[in-house]
Amino acid sequence: VKPRPRAFGVAPTRLLYYEEEGPAGTTHFEASVLWSEGSEVVLDKTCFFAETGGQPADHGVLEADGTSWKVQDVQKEGEFAVHRLESGAIPKGTRVRGRLDVPRRLNHAAHHTATHITLAAAIQVLGPHVWQAGTQKAEREARIDITHFDRLTPEEVDAVERRANEIVLSDVRVEAAFLPREEAEGRYGVRIFQGGVPEGRMIRIVTIEDTDWECCGGTHMKRTGQVGAIRIKRTERIADGVERLTYAAGMAAVEEGQRERALVARASLVFSVSAEDLPRTAQRFFDEWKERGKEADRLREQLAHAALQGQNAPADVKGVRVIVDLSSHAQDELLSKAKGLARQSKAIGVFVAQGGDKGFRIIVARSADVEVDCRAVLEAALKGAGGGSGGGRADFAQGGAVPGADPKKAADAARRSVASALGA
Repeated sequence: VKPRPRAFGVAPTRLLYYEEEGPAGTTHFEASVLWSEGSEVVLDKTCFFAETGGQPADHGVLEADGTSWKVQDVQKEGEFAVHRLESGAIPKGTRVRGRLDVPRRLNHAAHHTATHITLAAAIQVLGPHVWQAGTQKAEREARIDITHFDRLTPEEVDAVERRANEIVLSDVRVEAAFLPREEAEGRYGVRIFQGGVPEGRMIRIVTIEDTDWECCGGTHMKRTGQVGAIRIKRTERIADGVERLTYAAGMAAVEEGQRERALVARASLVFSVSAEDLPRTAQRFFDEWKERGKEADRLREQLAHAALQGQNAPADVKGVRVIVDLSSHAQDELLSKAKGLARQSKAIGVFVAQGGDKGFRIIVARSADVEVDCRAVLEAALKGAGGGSGGGRADFAQGGAVPGADPKKAADAARRSVASALGA
């Protein structure tokens, strides 16, 4: 719930950034401090944009009598713009000079206009069901959340990006005007409220000629061509029926393209191939890597099978070969042995990895023709060792002993449990 605006007891702030067209407009101004408390001040007028509609606040400097204060945030409270200073306080009644961080404002304006363009492009490409569900702008990128019934395909992303840049290249006018709410609704319909429904009888409408109409309090370029370019960086599903598009505009879009080109160049250098051959080469290396992994698994299982064949296990117990392997092998080797045993007939194995102070692993596995519950054997082994936990299925179970447990006692307890289960 948005907190109620404070009662400042002074005249409302005059917002200079709404009085001049263009992304920057007034960048220097003089004003009086009407209210001051701690590191917050309210001025009679300001060109510092107060955070609105997903567009961050402007930054800049206030100066007076040789002293300067950095403006790190500006928040709107009703009809007042509250300036938050990085440090220090400015006494009430002080006459100050304000200086705007122009590059920050221009980057925000470019990304805000790019947001309107991208939304319009998404509606045109995907259909009229698309609706804005949220947005956020920054200096290097922006994002917009749109309603859509499915994940965006790469082809759809390309189509939206292409259409957005066609709107940019058309270099049409971007204009803003305050209109009575009833007139704006009658002229443009309820779609102007995609970014939220503002308070008050007069609302600000930003229009992109023959393209888009939205209720918006942000700063914008004068023409779409000033956005330069729009590059969609990524998309993601953030909720059921909601897709998020993250994109860069202006020089940030150029830098994004350079970054991606550098990544391709580095990958091409690693494989010693051209950029055009990179996808095919990467696929070939991936396929070979998978095949070698499968071959390694096969060899590991063959070695495990050979090792099992040579185990000095007790003689058959009721016709079942019982193997208790107490070793210092890694867990993947124990798994290979367990899998190899499971494919044999009339066999059950308990594989204990002798550990140090951090405990050890136990795997119990059997062939399909042995009626012994491996979970019960595991439980007995862990209890005999001094404690631990684990679980699994009747034909395969694994767990870990507590630190300090005795692996030899685990092996002996498991051997007794298997013998008992087989009726010996």
